[in-house]
Amino acid sequence: MIQWNDNFKRGVDKDSPEDMKWICDKAQERAVVYGISGVDYKLTMGVVKNIIPAIASTNALVSAACVNECVKILTGCNERLNNYMQYLGQTRVSVSVIEYKSNPDCLVCARHKTHPFSVQAD
Repeated sequence: MIQWNDNFKRGVDKDSPEDMKWICDKAQERAVVYGISGVDYKLTMGVVKNIIPAIASTNALVSAACVNECVKILTGCNERLNNYMQYLGQTRVSVSVIEYKSNPDCLVCARHKTHPFSVQAD
């Protein structure tokens, strides 16, 4: 905010409740002037600290999936996920199993084939 320098000579501390309260109060004053709803302390903290809720949610889902796979491996209680998991954000979470198989004629997939143009070591 432009008013930071006038009110906080040392700069604004993002971890200071007093500084964040001041910013929230100023944001709420502007919100009233411009007809913006929903400005509260939590939103102010998220904006000032660049907190993106989707990142935390996605990290939690990926962590849960990793732990779930570890439990399955360690206990043998179920088959492991085979190559594919799909998270579709706000619409849904979908876990599908698509088994990918190597193509024996593929230069990338076939690990034991020699590329026709490769130099052979003697």
